[in-house]
Amino acid sequence: MRDRPGGLSWRRLGLDVRVGLVTVGLFAAISATHVFVWESPASFPVLFLALLLTFRHMVWRPIRSLEAQVTALGEGDLSRPVSLGGDDALGRLARSIDRMRVRLMESHAVLSERNESLEKLLQTLESRVQDRTQALADSYALLEQELARRRDADNKLRETLHQTDLILATVGEGIFGVNREGAITFANAAAARMVGWSVGELLGQKSHPLLHHTRQDGTPYPESDCRVCLSISEKIPRKASNEVFWRRDGSRFPVEYTSSPIFDSEEVRGAVVVFHDVTERKAEEAREMRSQISRIAISALLETGLENLTLERQLEVALDIILSVSWLSIIAKGSIALLDPDAGELVMTAQRNLSEPLLHACARIPIGYCLCGRAAQERQIIFANQIDDRHDITFDGIKPHGHYCIPILSRGRLLGVLNLYIPQGHPRNPEEDAFMATIANTLAGIIERRQIEAQLRDAEEKLRQKAHHDTLTGLPNRLLFQELLQRSLAQVRREGKSLAVLFMDLDRFKEVNDTLGHEAGDQLLIEVAKRICACLREEDTVARLGGDEFTLILQEPSRREDIVRVVQRIIEQVRKPFVLKGRECHVGASVGISLHPEHGRDPVTLLKKADQAMYQTKNRGRNGYTFYTPDAVEGDPSTPSPSSTLDRT
Repeated sequence: MRDRPGGLSWRRLGLDVRVGLVTVGLFAAISATHVFVWESPASFPVLFLALLLTFRHMVWRPIRSLEAQVTALGEGDLSRPVSLGGDDALGRLARSIDRMRVRLMESHAVLSERNESLEKLLQTLESRVQDRTQALADSYALLEQELARRRDADNKLRETLHQTDLILATVGEGIFGVNREGAITFANAAAARMVGWSVGELLGQKSHPLLHHTRQDGTPYPESDCRVCLSISEKIPRKASNEVFWRRDGSRFPVEYTSSPIFDSEEVRGAVVVFHDVTERKAEEAREMRSQISRIAISALLETGLENLTLERQLEVALDIILSVSWLSIIAKGSIALLDPDAGELVMTAQRNLSEPLLHACARIPIGYCLCGRAAQERQIIFANQIDDRHDITFDGIKPHGHYCIPILSRGRLLGVLNLYIPQGHPRNPEEDAFMATIANTLAGIIERRQIEAQLRDAEEKLRQKAHHDTLTGLPNRLLFQELLQRSLAQVRREGKSLAVLFMDLDRFKEVNDTLGHEAGDQLLIEVAKRICACLREEDTVARLGGDEFTLILQEPSRREDIVRVVQRIIEQVRKPFVLKGRECHVGASVGISLHPEHGRDPVTLLKKADQAMYQTKNRGRNGYTFYTPDAVEGDPSTPSPSSTLDRT
């Protein structure tokens, strides 16, 4: 049976009513007999019996009836009314209980309605709770998915950040970030390593006064000009390729860097700077520049070798080129000395900016003497960065200096020494050594080429001399004489002038040759050639055609008398005695003369007619001269020659 909302059950209610009825009945019976007992003690049993019956009729039965009704009521039967009849206490009690039953029924009805409402509300609530529970379950599932997604995102982010940290830690370029105020917010290991700070020490410090405060030339670098700061203020990336960063120890290193602004929406939050140390690249560029300058210098040396210069002038130009090489740590002074193999000395051939004492003292240096002589003797570069005991040549007032003395060698053969001056204390540089050796090899090629060219010129001159000159007298031979005659004719034709061609043959030469021998004959021819040359002007020409025959070209004779004077002087000189092998000998000269343009305009004609005139002279007694006449026939002594002039002895 359901309990009331107040917490009392119907069974408990029935028990309470029964106890109450018995108590009331006993109290009523005791009250009715009270007086009778005390007034007649003998009638006590009768009274007790009467009291018992009365009690049973008036109390017990009503109480039992009321108990039964109350029990039914207590068991929940509210449909049966509670009634005992009568107007005594039990009746009133029954009516009160009945009224209570009625109120209980009404309350039960109300409670039933409320219970139904509560049941409905409970069902609604349970439905809503279920809905809410399902919604919460769905939300929880979504939340779990979101949390799982966020965990994955966090894991990926951590992995990405880890990868980024690894990349930043292993990348060779320095990377650091700055905020709007220029303070460093992050830096990778490479950046810290290059500037000599730890990452922790860099954080929070302003980058410009720490790393970028001074320019490469040592002048202050204003923060307003800093490209890192400008990239933030101007909101554009900035690049620099020729600046320096400063390390913790105060040293500097060249850098290339890019500063890119960091944007948050449209607002700049700072910048990220990516830089790398370009020391090696700068060094490589410097090496390449030095190499290029060296190649230009070598090329210039080789080009000057193609110019038509004397060896001395060539070496002076070479010295100027060497002293102009900007990367060499040399003073603008030096010399080149060539070997004199006969004397075993170095002879100064070219110099620049040497003082008078040095010009005098170093004009000729024996092999093994002073630095240049030692370089020649040892066949290797002699280096000195100060004046030491190897300087055999010194004088008062000599300034502190050092030397590179480089032997000039060609296939192990010493040609000379290149002497260059360097500042005192200059350290020896392997790169300079290599360049000096290359310069010396180039000079060796130039010197050797010039020497070979000189030898070739001498040989060529000898060959030309041999091909165009008489080997005995040194006079032009027949071939050269024809060329010279051709040139002379071309010139006089242009200028409208004249010339004379002489053909001379020695008289009695065969007798001398047969008597005293060919050696004496050759000596006679040499002396005759000298005497003829002594009679001519500088512009005139004499040649030996062979044997005892000579030909001459007289330039621009104005009259025949001028030609006659020259011819007579030659004949007189030839007639003078010659002393050969201790004996005095006499010869004569027969001369034939042809004139341009009177007798011909070409070499062959003029020479042929002069030869014919010479035969006329011989036919008429020799030792004289004859001008060509048209009726003269070569070798015919009977042919008259009215234009001839004879001078016999």
